Amino acid sequence: MHTGQKITEEGVKDLIAKVSEIKRSMVEEHAINASARIQFRQSLTDIQLGQVISFLSKTTTLDATESLQTSTFLRNKRRSFTCAARGPRFWLRSEMETWNRTQHSSLIMIVGTRKVRFHIRDFCTDSILSLRESRIPVIWALKAMDFSPQSGEAEGFRKQNEITTIEILKCLVTQAIQLNMSLHTDAALAPRVDAYHAARTEGEWLDIFASVVQGFPKLYIFVDLELLRPESMPQSDEFCWPAATQKVLDELSRRGCSSIVKIALVSYGSRVLQRTAMGGEGVGAILRVGRAGPGGVRPQRQSTSAPRRGRVGGTPSYSRKIVSSLRQRV
Repeated sequence: MHTGQKITEEGVKDLIAKVSEIKRSMVEEHAINASARIQFRQSLTDIQLGQVISFLSKTTTLDATESLQTSTFLRNKRRSFTCAARGPRFWLRSEMETWNRTQHSSLIMIVGTRKVRFHIRDFCTDSILSLRESRIPVIWALKAMDFSPQSGEAEGFRKQNEITTIEILKCLVTQAIQLNMSLHTDAALAPRVDAYHAARTEGEWLDIFASVVQGFPKLYIFVDLELLRPESMPQSDEFCWPAATQKVLDELSRRGCSSIVKIALVSYGSRVLQRTAMGGEGVGAILRVGRAGPGGVRPQRQSTSAPRRGRVGGTPSYSRKIVSSLRQRV
């Protein structure tokens, strides 16, 4: 009996020792895994991030910084002439105020005529510069100049003809990655860079775009669809800029994303926005500039008197209202 009890006690002690060893192994494994996760989520250095951005930038023909600099230069040049400042003050319209004021993601389409193209371009330039000055995240794809075979700018004309929907999305994604601090870790950036490298279709690029605009408290996006040539428009009925961008906003809302994303698509001749505006597809708000509204009724005429101008390159008085509004609403 004593012998049997002794054997049982030894068995219990042996079992306790094995359980303790298992516990110790589990604790050590957990510590190793936690350490690995910490290392994997380590923030990127400025050099590493710069290398990633440099790689991404080399894959697109659009240079956002260069286009903004050129747009600013041409805007200042136009404003050195009094008559160039005259135009419809569409930024004071209720559609624009509602788009900017609402505290949720929203889309607006600014549809104008070729006659007012410089006013629309300058509005985008003013807005971007104001937001950047106020340190509010903003990304863009601007058309600064018009090139033609007769303009003597063969290189500019060639690059202009290479711009596609995918090139615009690449440009926006690259800027968003650079600004979005929540993506500046190995764990967040690696899968997106892999997806960037593998994407081929507009739909795949749109998915990447949706993934990189999350994490901003508020983000403004300006896209000039006149960058696209008619033949470069996506032929698939499944992709159209207004519907695609609205789908991104709807998906962010469905996920419960707290980011407020404000998208402005501008056009002064693009068939995509003209078709959407005339068809009344219910995708975003439509602001018509310099054209008749539904049923041939023209929007209320805005004053076209020449405003006072400050120094060349400064923000003129006629745009101070929208600039002030952009700063106050964020």
